[in-house]
Amino acid sequence: MDTYKKRRIAYLGQLSNAKQRGISWQFNYVMWIRKWHKSGKIMQRGKKSKEYCMARIGDVGPYSYDNTKIITNNQNVRDSLIGNKRRLGMPNSQTVRAKISKASRGNTHALGNKHTDEFKRKMSERMMGNKYAAKGES
Repeated sequence: MDTYKKRRIAYLGQLSNAKQRGISWQFNYVMWIRKWHKSGKIMQRGKKSKEYCMARIGDVGPYSYDNTKIITNNQNVRDSLIGNKRRLGMPNSQTVRAKISKASRGNTHALGNKHTDEFKRKMSERMMGNKYAAKGES
């Protein structure tokens, strides 16, 4: 496939993606290609972390010539985390930690109930010869 077709497909893909996300698109193909050429990164455009993408400044507003910049995908992800303390590794408050802890406890209806010795023996017999059974002491 020739270079024009590849770039045209990339343009249409980004246009479609913006529309699906409900973001205004104010580029035509010529202005979009001009933005990429001016950056000097058109040959490194891609989806990998060290490749380049067109990102909106502050991740707000339309895709337009004045509201976009060409940066690495890695930088785009880091920029999206600004202002989000939880994603940046800041600790959660005690209240949030308590809610997470409570939600993570799982099924507690059988707490305190122990297996009988007979049940343990039967379970052990069933597991005999099972190469995937946990290895343990008898």
